Amino acid sequence: MIDVRPLTAEHRQAVQAFVERIPWRDRSFLDRTLLTQVAVNSWTQAVPARRSVVVEGDDVVALVTVVPGTGWVGHVGDLRVIVQPDRRGRGLGERLVREGLTLARSLGLQKVTVEIMSTNAGAESMFGAVGFTREAVLRDHVVDGDGHYQDLVVMSLWLDGGYRSSTAGSWPGMIAPPGAASRRRVSKPSSMAPTSKTTGNGRPVSMFS
Repeated sequence: MIDVRPLTAEHRQAVQAFVERIPWRDRSFLDRTLLTQVAVNSWTQAVPARRSVVVEGDDVVALVTVVPGTGWVGHVGDLRVIVQPDRRGRGLGERLVREGLTLARSLGLQKVTVEIMSTNAGAESMFGAVGFTREAVLRDHVVDGDGHYQDLVVMSLWLDGGYRSSTAGSWPGMIAPPGAASRRRVSKPSSMAPTSKTTGNGRPVSMFS
């Protein structure tokens, strides 16, 4: 039986075993997730980030993390999802993304972002299906597991479906998402290996799936 639960201290050993099952190639796409022994121990401590795991029997097979920003990005959360290789292509990734959005709302966040390799079509398709859109592409910003430079795609989602901007915050050449002008509102914030296979319906599979 598969269940989604908040990450607690009782999952520590299962999470450590989960990390060991994630290939090093995949970890290079998730360097900011810091899949290390030290980080795993900190996951179960009192920190601003929120984490949930997918539990199958006694094993943790997937993890979602929402890390809230601070200061002028205090309304934004960074979403990170990873699924064990032999559990990909079963919809766990999308389930965890939706769980992550619930965690973000519980933190009082208004916007969620995710960073993925431009070559990871499966991840971009999955996040797009949930409602994320491309917000930026950083050229040659990351190095993949083979030592090659790759573009980094930043996708985002406003939790209330809106888009906030102001002419005072724009600059020459700035391009807003389609339809942004009609959705402009002013609101103060509160207080990656590339895909290599497809599912039966032709949808690419990624480490997030």
